[in-house]
Amino acid sequence: MPPLRAAGCWRAIDTYCVSKAMNLRPARAALSSPAKAPGDPRLPAFLSALRRRPAAAVLPLAFAVLAAARLHTWNEPLEFDLTSYSVAAREWRHGRALYAELWDHKPPALFAAYAAAQALCGMTEASLYLLWLVPACLTAAGLYAAGAALTRSRLGGVLAAAFWAAVAGDLQLQANQPNTEVFLNACLVWAFVCWLRASDGRPRPWTFAALGLSMALASLFKPVVFVHAAFGSLAYLAYRVEPGAPARAAKHLAVAAAAGLAPWLLVAGAFLLSGGYVDFVAAVFDYNRFFSGLWSANVRMGLSLSKLVPAAMANVTPLLGLAALGLALGRWKKPRPRDAQLLAYAAATFLAVCLPGRFYPHYYQLWLPALCLAGAWALRRLAARLRPRRKPALLRLGAASVLLLVLLQAPSYRLEPEQWTRAKYPHERFVEVRELAFDIERLLEPGERFYQWGKETGLYFYSKRRPPSGILFHEPLRAGPLTEPLRARLLADLEAARPELLVLASDAPWPPPLEAWVAARYEPLPESWQPRGFRYLGLKGGKLLARAQAARMD
Repeated sequence: MPPLRAAGCWRAIDTYCVSKAMNLRPARAALSSPAKAPGDPRLPAFLSALRRRPAAAVLPLAFAVLAAARLHTWNEPLEFDLTSYSVAAREWRHGRALYAELWDHKPPALFAAYAAAQALCGMTEASLYLLWLVPACLTAAGLYAAGAALTRSRLGGVLAAAFWAAVAGDLQLQANQPNTEVFLNACLVWAFVCWLRASDGRPRPWTFAALGLSMALASLFKPVVFVHAAFGSLAYLAYRVEPGAPARAAKHLAVAAAAGLAPWLLVAGAFLLSGGYVDFVAAVFDYNRFFSGLWSANVRMGLSLSKLVPAAMANVTPLLGLAALGLALGRWKKPRPRDAQLLAYAAATFLAVCLPGRFYPHYYQLWLPALCLAGAWALRRLAARLRPRRKPALLRLGAASVLLLVLLQAPSYRLEPEQWTRAKYPHERFVEVRELAFDIERLLEPGERFYQWGKETGLYFYSKRRPPSGILFHEPLRAGPLTEPLRARLLADLEAARPELLVLASDAPWPPPLEAWVAARYEPLPESWQPRGFRYLGLKGGKLLARAQAARMD
């Protein structure tokens, strides 16, 4: 792209993100546009550009930092979630019906995103890189727009985006991989921009339509984000609606609700037409109710100190400190609508982390955008107390905060990719799975298949072999409302495919009904062929077992 055209694009982004999010009138935005302000010869080139065109100066730099940081862990051994989504997306692209033949309990947007990336890059590390980078960059742009609107300052948007660039790939939060939270953050931060737009001035219906679509997309990744829609609506009704105008507010929220329901109706209709509606509801709603357990107990657990601020959030403690400072400096007798929306965002994030009841470190990634915004908001409040040198103080405080976050993150980037995996997980399983996949490739001939019992779907990812069944992991077969139908489906799949090899994880024994079926059809390979932590079983009368017996005789 020619430099002049690129500069024009970034100027357009800056004008749209800030003037629209801050609800400035076009004439006012044009008169106050920093693009027309002359440069200051006393400032370095970057600071001069930052003053004149913040988005053009900061967002490309933030995108470059995100891309470079994620590139460091390109070859990291992948965890179970990522390989499961990747394998499921590949099988979906090869014609297996989602939920009816290919079982998972995540909503369909996650598999659609993975399938789209695989259409460009195949089932490779490149697709995972793209799946992380694109939503991370969208989140950075959304934080710039939201930060500028929240603080009524472009510098507030710059700080929010800079904070995100510093912490987006945090090791302890397992944030450098494209798990569900990466997509949720991109959707929720743009929904927050819409809430700020709705809370300032006289919003138009399209703002609420965009809000509803953003929330719908987020819920198609993980339905628990309904709490963000609920809390945002309550804050809007409580702090934005003027006396005598509840009818207009109700109309606006109805537009958002209609826009939010439309994608779900389309998805439900598609499954209804394909005959997979019952399986879709059973997996995404019935099983997830079992998976989450009692919501009230989960919230009580989330209020404990170890769950509220876990050790995994150690590297973002400066943002937690800034958020606490902002609360101390706030005026809470009559909060402004945009401040109320920030509090609603934080409260909803707390519930979204708690409600699943699992408290995995990667769930806490949902706090990162809220904390980035809270940090910029707090610094803006602090700088307002330092008149008349408000802007220089805000810039210095923000730069010091970003530097502190970078210093906390820097030690992680001295580690090799395998060391990242070992630091994130208290076991060697994901490293072992990658090595085991290469061993399986040596055992099997082209066209021969295997099935893994456990949740080591990385074996399919690294070996590039297709699974004989669409039930990729064992947890729903051991407990839950779908145990019996899924066991019957698995046995039917294995009976039809008759894979040469079964790979049994040592920490996931067969349940008795399946154990009898396996014992009648498979037997262990020689002990010298058995890997550590797993058990190889060969098909009786199969080619692999014959090769193993021949090798033992030799």
